[in-house]
Amino acid sequence: MRSPNPTSHPRLRTTLRALRPHVAVLAALSLALLSLLAALVTAEDYEISLTDIAAIHEANLRHRAVRSRLSGLSGHHSTRVFASIQQVGAGTGSGTGASGGSGAGVGGNASKAVVVGKANGNFAYTFNPGVNYAAWSALQSVYPGDALVFKYPFGSDEIYRFASQADYDTCSYASARRLCRDGEGVRGCRVAAELGTMYFASGMLGRCQRMHKVSIRVKARPYVPRRVVVGRATAAFKWPWNPAVDYAAWARDNKVYVGDVLVFKYEAYMDEVYIVPTLADYTACNYENYIAYCNATDGMAQGCSSAPLTASTMYFLSGSFSHCSSNNHRVAITASPPPS
Repeated sequence: MRSPNPTSHPRLRTTLRALRPHVAVLAALSLALLSLLAALVTAEDYEISLTDIAAIHEANLRHRAVRSRLSGLSGHHSTRVFASIQQVGAGTGSGTGASGGSGAGVGGNASKAVVVGKANGNFAYTFNPGVNYAAWSALQSVYPGDALVFKYPFGSDEIYRFASQADYDTCSYASARRLCRDGEGVRGCRVAAELGTMYFASGMLGRCQRMHKVSIRVKARPYVPRRVVVGRATAAFKWPWNPAVDYAAWARDNKVYVGDVLVFKYEAYMDEVYIVPTLADYTACNYENYIAYCNATDGMAQGCSSAPLTASTMYFLSGSFSHCSSNNHRVAITASPPPS
């Protein structure tokens, strides 16, 4: 005799149907709990905040919602649509380095993040009373646009900035401004570096007096020498070393600095570049003491490059006497000290 099916009883079937939605909810909650536990266990150095946990939970809910909406589509279309969603999501994170939004700094140097107090990779939280900040600060090169990053555990500190060195020396918080709150140091509280000396201290009672503070000198970015194409006013000038250019006006409008390199560009066999030693030779187009600087073919391709400029005036003449005398095809260039 066949055993009766335990689910064949009408009342039992009704009960099971009523419980089915609750089972699905319990399964979803279990999945979310497992995801949160996995995030907590795998977080590097346990540096994860309540905000991060909430974000993970919200992402899981969105993930399941998308899957639910796609469940009515065919398998082929479901896979393609969800793959597109994943690709879009993959591009929304914040980048680092060149692609993360740090950008090029003054003089062409990229901005960077400077973790305050970090001497090596062993410190998860570097803003703490055990660091010699005077020694650390003396070794740093910080420029405007860099980000100063303060890292400290949850519930352990805040960061204040003093208005003056006197307040910093005496640990006077009367005019100090709080920049980083408790909890913001877990992932790193970022403060934009400003030109000059910046003074910071712990917000915990008595720590400033125990040297839990740091002064950081933010220097102007070093000048990065350029390649300056002589005579070029716009990109339309393919051969800017030619008699049609007003070089006096160009030199007046284009400041060059010590360390820059001049580039002379001209069509092959159409010109040369000479240099003369004095203003008198330059004014008279006197080639008697000239030095051949660029020959007839040097101006092609990347152009004929000068040596890095020094703090003096250099006098350049066209290789053609008629160009120099009739068309004023010459240029005097004085390099200024690099901007600071």
